Amino acid sequence: MGLNIDKISINGSTPLIDALKIVDEFSCRVVLVVDDNQRLCGIANDGDLRRAILKFNSFNVPVEDFMQKKFVSIKEGTSRSKVLDKMKALCVDQIPVLNGKGHVVALHTLREMITTDALVNPAVIMAGGKGTRLRPLTENIPKPMLTVAGRPILEHIIYHLVGSGFKNIYLSLNYKGELIEDYFGNGNNFGCQIRYLREEEPLGTAGALSLLPEQLEDVLLMNGDLITQFDVKNLLNVHSSRKNSITIGSRDHVTKIPYGVLEIDEKEHRVIKLAEKPEIHNIVNGGVYVISPELLKKVPKATVYNATDLVESCFKYNLKVGYHLLEEDWIDVGEHQQLKKAKGH
Repeated sequence: MGLNIDKISINGSTPLIDALKIVDEFSCRVVLVVDDNQRLCGIANDGDLRRAILKFNSFNVPVEDFMQKKFVSIKEGTSRSKVLDKMKALCVDQIPVLNGKGHVVALHTLREMITTDALVNPAVIMAGGKGTRLRPLTENIPKPMLTVAGRPILEHIIYHLVGSGFKNIYLSLNYKGELIEDYFGNGNNFGCQIRYLREEEPLGTAGALSLLPEQLEDVLLMNGDLITQFDVKNLLNVHSSRKNSITIGSRDHVTKIPYGVLEIDEKEHRVIKLAEKPEIHNIVNGGVYVISPELLKKVPKATVYNATDLVESCFKYNLKVGYHLLEEDWIDVGEHQQLKKAKGH
């Protein structure tokens, strides 16, 4: 995303030789062809350039004679996970990002999408719950170790975080925690360092934060029973840019009413409006948080303490509580029905 788009944008009359020079100089493997209004009208990747040399036997043929007029693009603001899914599905290495006017504002490359800068932020995954609502499945195994698509839920979470740049991950353990620790070890086999916050007694959904060493960076906290591909860096950036003490990763929860709903005037005993099978939207807690170092200090030691308590403390001390919608796929595997959904049943 750091590539200067103007440097690789050309008009259709640009000769093949100049397009080759641009691809070579900027190692971008593609040139973007724009019209007089700077709207994208075609692309030519390195394969197109090679084929043009063989076909035309000339380096002076204009790019418009062989560029791809039907190309893949995405809208500005599309999430990283959706971009990567589209690249995989269509087997493309580059996707230009267009604004509402059809101008190129960025270029996503496969190399950029799969190569992630390491984050200094630690992540804490709450993996100590008993999973009572999923019994009998959790009688002999902790809930985060239940498998989805052949892997434990917790493994999916860790790979997602590592793929997003996290190298420093803490797992809070209580119920059958030794099974988790035996499976993940020190994290070397998963591309990160894993350390353990061992709760002698259950400390709630945020109490284990008191077991962390002193932190100088914002901390990501999330439940250990989530199947999700949310954009982690976007959440961190929102938290930092808005100067929140805590940012709650949230979801748009839709409740569908299967009936016609009447709006009535009780005094007049008449119907004012009829809404057929309306949907009610509520912004709900997604079990994902970014927490500032200053707020972490308010977590009491060796005390049952929940993430909701942490939010309430912000209200008490007039600290800023923010939210950010997680628009990507998200399943809270807390009950049998959600587990079946995560497994695709």
